[in-house]
Amino acid sequence: MKAIKIHCPDELAAELERLVAEGWEDSMDDAIVEAIRRYVRVRQPEALEKHLKEDIAWGLHGRD
Repeated sequence: MKAIKIHCPDELAAELERLVAEGWEDSMDDAIVEAIRRYVRVRQPEALEKHLKEDIAWGLHGRD
């Protein structure tokens, strides 16, 4: 597993700590990994659509 160091606003860190303290996640690491997992799941279709549109435009117009 890869370690990633992040910096985040104090308010956000406090909110994550509160969620962990309330039992929503087992640790800050688990909370952050879950947040990243959800972000990737939501953004993945957007990225795919963007790349497909770029490929289609290139195919139609033949520009690099």
